[in-house]
Amino acid sequence: MKFFSNVLPVAGLALTLFLGASAQKMTDVVRSIHFVTDSAQSLEQDIKRVNDGDVDNEGKLIGQDIHTFAELIIDQLKTVFYDVDDPMPFGDNNAQLVLDAFQQSVTAEKATFQAIIDKHSFAVQYLLVGGIVQPVRELRAALEAYAGAVISLVPTEEGPAGDAFKDLEDLLEAAVQAYES
Repeated sequence: MKFFSNVLPVAGLALTLFLGASAQKMTDVVRSIHFVTDSAQSLEQDIKRVNDGDVDNEGKLIGQDIHTFAELIIDQLKTVFYDVDDPMPFGDNNAQLVLDAFQQSVTAEKATFQAIIDKHSFAVQYLLVGGIVQPVRELRAALEAYAGAVISLVPTEEGPAGDAFKDLEDLLEAAVQAYES
């Protein structure tokens, strides 16, 4: 979990500084999506690794790592989508490239949320639920906002992008429900 807690926020900051305020290029959007994908995969692996033997150290970091991932997504959202003077939708070819990256990201995010759901009984057993439920809500909100921003840039691919995100939304809700109950 130390990798996710220490290295990824620094990498996110570097990517944010690199993109700057003129980030409405398709390559910058795809790079951002890949960064979110890689971060989701790292978080998934960190969550899966936590076990009975290291619950005292690593178990308590699950909520913190989920929160860090949510903040990373918000930072990407601000930099790549909101700090742009005139965001314009992409044409067909670029929209397809963004859609491909987005679908890969959704697949990684689904695996991450499945790992979060799978850790629920573990979290209950070790009284970790209270530290996880709010970060899960934050992550759901961050991913919904990020997906909305990506989808708004690819109107020619809105159907497939929306369909991909609908599957993720179901898992987002299932994770929130699992930790709230």
